[in-house]
Amino acid sequence: MPKSKWRTATEMKWSIFLFLVVTLIASCRDQSTADWSQYIKSSLSVPDEAKNVNFYRIAESYQVKYKVHECYPGKIFIQNIVNNMVQKGWKRLDYDFLNPGIQSNHAKLTGGLWDSYIGKDGTKVMQWIDDWQDHDKNYVRYGLKYYDNKEISKNTCNLEIVVIFIPAEAMSTRPEQSSEKD
Repeated sequence: MPKSKWRTATEMKWSIFLFLVVTLIASCRDQSTADWSQYIKSSLSVPDEAKNVNFYRIAESYQVKYKVHECYPGKIFIQNIVNNMVQKGWKRLDYDFLNPGIQSNHAKLTGGLWDSYIGKDGTKVMQWIDDWQDHDKNYVRYGLKYYDNKEISKNTCNLEIVVIFIPAEAMSTRPEQSSEKD
């Protein structure tokens, strides 16, 4: 009989544990975009071939993160972003809107350059930042990254993308932005 009670207590503990795990997973997985405007959703367009797609709302920004199989240097993928954003009326910025004075990747030299750095774990990373602004002064930032333990080459095809939509109202609260005149 005591063994039966122990088993019941263990089952109850496992049930509680599993409930907590499921609740944690559900709260950490991608958030619903049901309350996002259609304009925001279309500005954060995700290609059909994207994998591991997750949507987030962080502070005043709207974000999507996904991966695609696109080999370095991702020229076709970047050109598709450009075509899509231009078609929607967005203007590509030559300078990083969060760090004025720093050129965007596409504006560096003639063909654009990827920024490279070493991650905390020693992983090689190549990064491309592309900023866009619409007529209402909303911003979209594309962050593209390739990772590799060795060297990033044309055989590196694991492209991770984060796209962030920042409403104009959020930018107007930044001290260095609020005093700028257009």
